[in-house]
Amino acid sequence: DYAPAKIYADWFFTPYFGVELAWDHAQARTATAETSDAQGHSDGDFEIRGPVISVVARYPNASEWIPYAGAGVAVMSAGFEPATWWFTGFPSEDDWVDNGAPATTLNGLNRVIDPDDAAGYVIFGGCDWKITDNLLADGYLRYMNISLDTHYYMTLNGSVIDDRGWYSIPLSNLAIGIGVSYLF
Repeated sequence: DYAPAKIYADWFFTPYFGVELAWDHAQARTATAETSDAQGHSDGDFEIRGPVISVVARYPNASEWIPYAGAGVAVMSAGFEPATWWFTGFPSEDDWVDNGAPATTLNGLNRVIDPDDAAGYVIFGGCDWKITDNLLADGYLRYMNISLDTHYYMTLNGSVIDDRGWYSIPLSNLAIGIGVSYLF
């Protein structure tokens, strides 16, 4: 997501230490391996969003560069947006398209992936470039370690007919970013 919509607020209670509250969002598309029975398709997208609360240490100095590092916890709400063909029980996207791409199920069959909300840890570091007394340019690198516990099952006319069990889906990620900050 390249939109400049990742907001955060820092409060430094000393020149060196503070806390940060951020809002984050990540999405990952599922993918199958190309085999004879599944030709590299996607069943849908996992999505996480929520607050990240961190402690931050920085090193203010006489130069215009201010390095910083931090660690925290991410508390994410999770969801799964299935591909319509997969959710409605068709064996492939081509079969779904050949049948007119219906929004209704094939013979009442639905596939469901239901992820639980999750928490994970975050570590990050970066450097602010002091453009003016109140305006900073920022570059950072951040790692989030998070996994989703997901329940996969199939329903027929709303009743569970095949419980495929619980799975752990890794959504850990490394983010590189640039931004602009305003100091109050």
